[in-house]
Amino acid sequence: MLQTIQEDPLNPEELKEALIKLVKARLTRKQKDVLIYLAEEPPRTNVTRLVPILVGHLLCAPSTVWSNLNVLRAVGLVEFGDIGTKGKPIQLTVLGRLVAQELR
Repeated sequence: MLQTIQEDPLNPEELKEALIKLVKARLTRKQKDVLIYLAEEPPRTNVTRLVPILVGHLLCAPSTVWSNLNVLRAVGLVEFGDIGTKGKPIQLTVLGRLVAQELR
């Protein structure tokens, strides 16, 4: 199998499309809505201040928003501060922007 992989190099465009399809298929509706919201209205605030806004936008509990944001960060779709980088504004990563663009 290793020989097959070496003989057939990955096309970067095909890889990008496959990754976007995979991510889109695995995200929940709320996670997709968060990505779309961040793409359409990029906040210039930290995640703590954004959570109450998303609670109203998504009509769910703060814990649900935090859970979804943490999943999106874990899979590399958003970046925001942690204990060492408090106050860092939340933003989409390059992959997050690509996925959000496909969702709109």
